[in-house]
Amino acid sequence: MSRPVRVTPEIAGKLSLNPDTFVQVGGIWGRISSGQNYMALDGIRQVISANNLQIFYFQQEQLWAQEAHSFIGEIRTYPAIKGAQRALGMATIVEWEVNIILGIVAASSGFGLAVVVGTDIFKFLVDNKENFGKWHQGMVAILKARAVLKVKAPALYEKVFESFLKQLRVAISSGMGDALTKPDTAGKLVGVLIGKIGKTVVQSRFTILGVIWILFSSVATKIMTSVPSAINISVGEYKTISQDLINQLKSIGVAISPSEIQVIFKEIAKDPEQIRRVFFDLQSEFKEAGLM
Repeated sequence: MSRPVRVTPEIAGKLSLNPDTFVQVGGIWGRISSGQNYMALDGIRQVISANNLQIFYFQQEQLWAQEAHSFIGEIRTYPAIKGAQRALGMATIVEWEVNIILGIVAASSGFGLAVVVGTDIFKFLVDNKENFGKWHQGMVAILKARAVLKVKAPALYEKVFESFLKQLRVAISSGMGDALTKPDTAGKLVGVLIGKIGKTVVQSRFTILGVIWILFSSVATKIMTSVPSAINISVGEYKTISQDLINQLKSIGVAISPSEIQVIFKEIAKDPEQIRRVFFDLQSEFKEAGLM
């Protein structure tokens, strides 16, 4: 019988877990699935993903993995199962919530993880479900926009998106690679942000980003009728918008100069309609998620 193995931050950053799979045990145990608590010799195990090969669970402020047959053998030592649904009403876990957990684990270790999550992972998810849902939706929108701007407006991409996301690379192993651009990893990226800089700072950064989307969308709209080499706004408007952008980006730790702002404006002028559409979609997603 195999023993449980702690899931390290490096491994968590590479995992892809499905909360909808389960293991049929039978008898009083029914089936093992995410969102349930099980008693074993070492205490309560909170399952976040289960399949016929491995079961992943949260215990003692750590994420663990164990072969399914060994997990079943250990919980059969105890005849009672306490479902998380009874304790918390409903503790249904969806895929992006599992990814948030993995992201937090990837960004934390030891005491750091305990401070962020506490001792009850299901209570942590239930207590934060509303905000986590908003941030996940916002991150999906950010990654979609990033894919377009990386090609159409590289200076804008570099100064805004890359600066916002570079925090994640120090917390997730390099093995993630291009997966950082895929929407299905958005939950993991949100988890990394929470684990790395805390929930309060994450909230403030999403709020400030919402303001930046409005500013850039305003610029793109103003120059939609301009020729590629010119920006069809007044000198006064240009100075005001430039300074607003500099101040807002500075507030989230992004340093940008007036000359870099000018380069960004010229990029927007080359295809203002598409850039405007990118920011319009971002604003729509942020508004729907309640982030602005």
